[in-house]
Amino acid sequence: MDDISWRPLLAAAVALALTAVCLRAAPTIAAAETHWVLVEEQSQLYESIDAEAGLYRHRVEAIFPFPPIVVAETAFLRAGSASKAKSGKVEVVLESGDQRVLKHVEIHVPLLANRDFVVEVIRSALPDGAYLVASTALENEGPPPKPGVVRLTKSDTELKMSPLPKGRSRVEYHQRVKPGPAVPGWLVRGNIRRRALENISSLRDALNEQCMIRRCDGSH
Repeated sequence: MDDISWRPLLAAAVALALTAVCLRAAPTIAAAETHWVLVEEQSQLYESIDAEAGLYRHRVEAIFPFPPIVVAETAFLRAGSASKAKSGKVEVVLESGDQRVLKHVEIHVPLLANRDFVVEVIRSALPDGAYLVASTALENEGPPPKPGVVRLTKSDTELKMSPLPKGRSRVEYHQRVKPGPAVPGWLVRGNIRRRALENISSLRDALNEQCMIRRCDGSH
């Protein structure tokens, strides 16, 4: 395999390894002291990198034509599902409930050590009418990592849906990732940026598809 042909596969696998599957609390991710830089104006993608700590933070803002409760429900259902993808990403749901899911994820990364993490997904309603779907990687839950597998303990995301007039939502997506050792810097930045944008666009696509077959005005 030449040094050109393996790069797309490596980039895709590392992108998965760098991403939390779901979403967690704002104080740890969207800290008030975070210095954000707008890196893509059209998509409203913001970035903050702590090189010393090896932490990458990204924020995406969007307006969805759906009420917060509908966006939250769809995001939580997507986050709590298990799958085995062709890319080598294997997800196992360990616990599942109406407001909480615990999930183990292992990802095969070509030429590097596999990554895994145990992620807790929480859905909650806030006093101001907003909803939060949040996840955090847990260090002492789920199965221990296999020999040679690098466990990620800082891979958190958050999706906050705030109400707007006419049944719309202001959506703020945050992610915080510490990739772990031996991940080339040239792979990290672009892949994490792309994953943040893909998470928002795939959620929008899921909502559009879902709302073609049932009511999405927040009524039941």
